[in-house]
Amino acid sequence: MNQKQHIIFDLDGTLIDSKPEIISTYKKVFEEIVPPSEIEYEEINYGNTLTAILEKVYNHNSNLIEKAKVLFSEIYDHSNYDHTLLYSGVFDFLHQFHKVGFILHIATNKRLNPTLNILKSKGIFDLFTSVVTHDLIIDKPLSKTDMVKLICQEQSVSKGFMVGDSSQDIQAGIDSNLVTIAVLYGYEKKEELLRNNPKFVINQFKELNTIILK
Repeated sequence: MNQKQHIIFDLDGTLIDSKPEIISTYKKVFEEIVPPSEIEYEEINYGNTLTAILEKVYNHNSNLIEKAKVLFSEIYDHSNYDHTLLYSGVFDFLHQFHKVGFILHIATNKRLNPTLNILKSKGIFDLFTSVVTHDLIIDKPLSKTDMVKLICQEQSVSKGFMVGDSSQDIQAGIDSNLVTIAVLYGYEKKEELLRNNPKFVINQFKELNTIILK
């Protein structure tokens, strides 16, 4: 077994393409709670937290933000997630990593409830030893660095990998002394993603196989 036994994954833009379903949900929300200006859906960073996205959309209007958060949650949390898809190779390679003994984790800016629902609906929930989300601790939003450090502390991770599609993911991995792997097929622009100099860069999920199992 490779010494680096733990792999921490981001979710949106790394394991799943949730963008179509999220856009559909936002459109429904914005029809009910109209933003002050037109929305450029392609400019939204869908790997960011719900709060951060809505703060930008509603220009930090707390009243509109809270109403939009409630409506978004009502719609999105009760989805069947048919339009949220695992990226090519994710299902098979996650099962392979798990089978050979790697300990898998999730650290995501997504909220806990939809995260668990999506992992279960896609048949990969049981593969993960820990799932840490932005809202895991009530009234204490966690940054990606907080999430990764929490996993490393609770699971006694001294060596491992951090895999993600954002500069936040890469920095969180660096902060916890993990081998960082940036995925270029996700939601963040390439120049932003590469800003923190990840150890490895991949264009497809299956490329992890040659890095992690070498």
